[in-house]
Amino acid sequence: MNIQNIKKEKITDQVFNTMKSMILDGTWPVGEKIPSEAALAAQFGVSKMSVHAALQKMEALGLVDIRVGSGTYVKTNSLADCFAKLSQAVFTDHNVQQVAELRRAIELEAVYLAIDRRTEEQLEELRACYQQFLYAVRTGDMEEIKATDLAFHRYVIRMAGNDLFEVLYDFCYSLLEPFFIASGKIGEALPGRENIVDEQRMCDPHYQMLEAIETRSRAKAEQAYQAMLSISGLL
Repeated sequence: MNIQNIKKEKITDQVFNTMKSMILDGTWPVGEKIPSEAALAAQFGVSKMSVHAALQKMEALGLVDIRVGSGTYVKTNSLADCFAKLSQAVFTDHNVQQVAELRRAIELEAVYLAIDRRTEEQLEELRACYQQFLYAVRTGDMEEIKATDLAFHRYVIRMAGNDLFEVLYDFCYSLLEPFFIASGKIGEALPGRENIVDEQRMCDPHYQMLEAIETRSRAKAEQAYQAMLSISGLL
């Protein structure tokens, strides 16, 4: 593979972005040992110091594993994994609300884009997601409720047509999931629990969101989303 020389502007960032792309597109697969700093410097036409700084940045994100005396190995090709690693450092019980606010900003903007960009095929798929969620609520299976609810929300995100929204949404959800479990919000809709949420309250906001996207109504989408947040306890 031929690697073009890096332009002499923000060299470390350019080296980092180039190597990151090579990992994410599979040029360097997970587990592979990448070339040495000296070899990379020669290939990119930059200094070893620039390569070293870029590799340190990649290691901090969790993309590579630098083993002294052995070399540098690709650790993951998933940005979601990198966000999960970062979450361990930045997330505490004190900023649940901040993460919830970020999630709302991402999800609501994704809904707006889905309204503008959705196709008839996507609407059919979203209807199927809703029916699966409805069935899970009626059967009272906690794991299915959780899985089908997430599938519904993630498909709305996917309808926005922006891959980064999916990554960021998954990042926020991974941070907030422990809160849902600890607060009992995930299980509130289950028969036999103290705080039972009836089928109508649980499912109506999802159906309203489906209708809002189908009729391209931002106002209805906002109302449906607010209802969803009230159920989750993050309003």
